[in-house]
Amino acid sequence: MNAFRATVLALLVLTVGLMFYAFVVLIPARQDQYQMYQTQLKINEYEQRQMEHDARMARLGATVDTPEMAAARAAAAEEDKKNEAELTAAEENSVIASAKRRQEIEEAATAAEDAAKPTTLGSVTAYLEDCGVVLFAASGSMPVNEGLLIALRRDDYIVCEATVDGRDEESGQYTAAIKQANFGGTADPEAEANRQPRPGDEVIISPFLSSRDLRLEAGGAETAQPMPEIEAVLTPVP
Repeated sequence: MNAFRATVLALLVLTVGLMFYAFVVLIPARQDQYQMYQTQLKINEYEQRQMEHDARMARLGATVDTPEMAAARAAAAEEDKKNEAELTAAEENSVIASAKRRQEIEEAATAAEDAAKPTTLGSVTAYLEDCGVVLFAASGSMPVNEGLLIALRRDDYIVCEATVDGRDEESGQYTAAIKQANFGGTADPEAEANRQPRPGDEVIISPFLSSRDLRLEAGGAETAQPMPEIEAVLTPVP
């Protein structure tokens, strides 16, 4: 089920990204191309008229040069300069707009990546291996409610998940029951050891929160009960 949720979430993110790319990159780029096309079309029309004019002048003879013809040549040269300036400005504006859009996309991607990072709740202080319970100290202002699904992270990978089930009023530490996962296949001692919680592991909100967990995070859970007394062997901090 977690893999299905992750797949659906990935598809949603991909769809939104494609729509964002189309509105921010493709449509403005098409508009710039159309503007450059219109400018080039005007230049082509002017060049065609100039060729026809030159052909008429060649038929009249090279020695014919009236004030009207000189004025026409000067106007034609001025129009040529104007068209070239418009084309150059359009190309420069297109390059500047493309660079600006790339910068905006990079800034938006960075902001989205920062927003997608899981919220840190605290760190593991001890692991009660006999009963599958971890103790962790909360940090920051994020509330921790009973029933909240958390995850333990170490070196940017998820070690395991756990469910908050109590709090010690004296020490202020929380207890969470490890959520056992069946990975199937042949047991790998090294992999099993890596999935064991260790003191210092980072406690974050699980990226696989259910709708009930979201309500608990918002404060809709019952008041957490004091941590029950548990007799177990603590794994010492290295």
